[in-house]
Amino acid sequence: MALFFDGQLYETPTVVSRIDDTALANRNLTVGNVLAILGSAPALEPKAAYRFGGPQDAIDAGVDGEALVAVTACFDPSPETGAPATIVFMSPAPSTQAALTLLDAGSGNAIALAATRYGLGGNADKVKVESGTHKGKKITTQVGTRYYTQDDIHRDALSVQYHGMMADARLSVTDTQVTLEAPMGTAVATIGLNDFGTVQALADRISVTPGWLATVLDGNEDKPALNGLDALTNQTLASATVANVQFTGGAASAAITITGTQIVLEAPVGTTVATLDLVADNPTIADVVAAIDALGGWTASVSGSLGAFTAAYQLRATLQHDVKTLAYAIVGFTPVTVTGDLQACVDWFNSGSEGFVNARRAGTLPPANQDWTYLAGGSNGSATVQDWTAAFTALQAEDVQWVAPLSSNPAVWDMADAHCAYMSKVARSERRNFVGAATGTTDAAAIAAAKALNSDRTALVHLGVYLYNANGALTLYPAYVAAAMIAAGFAGQNPGQAMTNRALNVEGVERKLRVPTDTDPLIRGGVIPLENRPTGYFVCKSISAWLVNDNYDKVEISVGAGYDFLARNLREALQPIIGRTGSPFRMADARTRCAAVLDELSKPEPNGIGLLVGDAENPPWKNLRLDLSGDVLAIQVDAAVGIPINYITIVVHARAYSGTLAA
Repeated sequence: MALFFDGQLYETPTVVSRIDDTALANRNLTVGNVLAILGSAPALEPKAAYRFGGPQDAIDAGVDGEALVAVTACFDPSPETGAPATIVFMSPAPSTQAALTLLDAGSGNAIALAATRYGLGGNADKVKVESGTHKGKKITTQVGTRYYTQDDIHRDALSVQYHGMMADARLSVTDTQVTLEAPMGTAVATIGLNDFGTVQALADRISVTPGWLATVLDGNEDKPALNGLDALTNQTLASATVANVQFTGGAASAAITITGTQIVLEAPVGTTVATLDLVADNPTIADVVAAIDALGGWTASVSGSLGAFTAAYQLRATLQHDVKTLAYAIVGFTPVTVTGDLQACVDWFNSGSEGFVNARRAGTLPPANQDWTYLAGGSNGSATVQDWTAAFTALQAEDVQWVAPLSSNPAVWDMADAHCAYMSKVARSERRNFVGAATGTTDAAAIAAAKALNSDRTALVHLGVYLYNANGALTLYPAYVAAAMIAAGFAGQNPGQAMTNRALNVEGVERKLRVPTDTDPLIRGGVIPLENRPTGYFVCKSISAWLVNDNYDKVEISVGAGYDFLARNLREALQPIIGRTGSPFRMADARTRCAAVLDELSKPEPNGIGLLVGDAENPPWKNLRLDLSGDVLAIQVDAAVGIPINYITIVVHARAYSGTLAA
């Protein structure tokens, strides 16, 4: 007999267990309430999503002009609502970055620079390259009176030493390869940096080549070797005689053997007289000479002023070379320092220590000195229909629920509406759109525009609003700014709440509408009227441009968005069940998940969001039914999203006073 449990077969008697954490699943709501604004901001990367938590984030990113006014207003849309927690901003403008290529000493490309901000503003960035005070480069970037500077930018990556038997040696370095030659012209190692991408890995690989040693310098072990080192072409390791040694004693023969770490003296050959350690005991040529001179029958002398020359791994190797007949000249090789100064400069430009430009490697040698030079070629561009299309395509990747394009072009409105329809019906990421007309739009033109839209996922505003610009001047802005503020109001309160009868934080509206003479036709025509009342400026009724019927979920933005929120939360709660085996247990799990979402949405404010409304006799939700057939689990439920109170009727029953007065 055997036991099959939790995917495994057990034959040996044992105790097995598993933890079922189904009941610990997070039942909280997971769908956001995020506003996306699309508008021209040339300093931003085109079609890239920026997430702002407040106006200062937008300022820091480079948003200015009308777009900044709109974003700022959307973070304080109404005295009666909160502000969006996050605004996703995207610029459709095809702006380009200013650029500059720094050249090396041979006039080849070294570093390609691009302004961090896009648009014309980047043309004000300038760069200066000087020699470092001690080594490497000093680089300064400046915009106006602000600047970044760094001195002594350099990178001594590794030291390469030769201690083999050949008379000469050299190495070459490219972006992708290091070649070692000994003697010159004979490659003993060709090291691909794709396989040894860091300085430490390269040093280790060089050091296993007979006669070669590499040492990492200055803690640069993890710095890149692949595309990270300065080029060297046939760099010879300079050699020179550093000492002379001869045996003058009575033995018939004598020899010297030199390796990377020691010198062995024999007299006669085969009889070791001394073994000199070159690492710890005799680290310099002067130490070696002194040790040899101290031996009877041996003489040694330092060549010139090379007594401080390092002995370990820098002397030409030899095996039992005769030192009886003639003096032996000990040859030393000077190590080569392989640098990464070019990459060090690139890394500084791209670090948090510099904020005006980005850099990429464009050559193999560090930049030459260069006086102040401005970047050039930055442009603001002008957004075309194709640019807006690309922006809405990019917005598909963002999880937002409200969309507000800062454009009065009906073609852009249609794109925004199509985007919301696709994301809601196909991409399962429901969202709704607010658009606004140009200043000077008549009521009749607005009604005609709403008829052309005729969409439950788009709302239209036609009156501009007065706000203060960056210079403190009261300015009339187009209706799309007001539309964005209404969308921000929705994003700043619980789903299912309307913006009807909510005040806007504006300084005025473009013109005063007569209530109901002007407002009634606008509401019937699918346009959101803005009211000028003695107590402020109000959204008359937050409706969509839907004209086909009077269904609340189509006409009332709040009701439709409430059902969007309900549907997506149910989907996300049930998503983990996909792929699980259909069974009564799994159906019960699905029902529990649905009920948890429905109950959460039914909690009244302020502890809940109060999306679903009801009482004991008419509950917020009922008739939850699950049917499993084959691989399809069908779920139905009756749910009541709250409908805004748009009309209040009052009946006063008049009566005459009757009474008796006694004398």
